[in-house]
Amino acid sequence: MVNDIIVVDDCISKNYQNLIERIIDEDPSFKWVYHEDLTKHFVSEKTVGFSHLFLHEAKYQSDYWGIFLPLVYEVCEKQSININTVIRGRTFLQVPTTKTTEYDSPHIDMEMAHNVCLYYVNNTDGDTFFFNGKNVIKKVSPKKGRCVLFNGKIFHASSKPTKEKRIVINYNFI
Repeated sequence: MVNDIIVVDDCISKNYQNLIERIIDEDPSFKWVYHEDLTKHFVSEKTVGFSHLFLHEAKYQSDYWGIFLPLVYEVCEKQSININTVIRGRTFLQVPTTKTTEYDSPHIDMEMAHNVCLYYVNNTDGDTFFFNGKNVIKKVSPKKGRCVLFNGKIFHASSKPTKEKRIVINYNFI
C-alpha cells in the first residue's frame, strides 16, 4: 500500500501527456457521460460534469483503455510501487463554474483496501484536498502531467474549477 500522499510532476513523457489531452479534447468518438452531480455525496452544491469509464472491476469498458491504462503502470514503476490489479479507471471533466464552497464532499472511492493514482490532464484551478478527519492535511493543484498517488483510505475531495475545465484520470488499484 502507498503510505503517504506522493505528488509527481511530469510523471509521464510530454508526448504521452499531449496525446492524452488531445484525445480527450479533440477525438469526436471519445464519449462522455453527463452527470448532474459528480460527487453524489453530502454537499448541498452539485458538481456538474462528465465521466468516461474505461475499466471497471478489472474489465475493459472502452476502446480507450489501451491508451490510458499504461499511464498508471508507468507512474507506479517509477515510484517502485507494485500493481497487482487495476480495479477501475475513469476520467472526469468538470466545467468551470462559480464556487460557493472551498471543496466538494470528502470521500473514499471504494470501501476495500486500495491505492489511488490521480492524474491531471490539463492546467487549471480546482485543487484536490486530502483530509485526516475533518482537517485538511494537503492540497494539490492541477497541473498537466502531475499525478498524486495515495492510500485509498485517505478521504479526499475535488474542488470546482473557475477558469478552465478540470480533467483528471482516476485509477483505483491493489
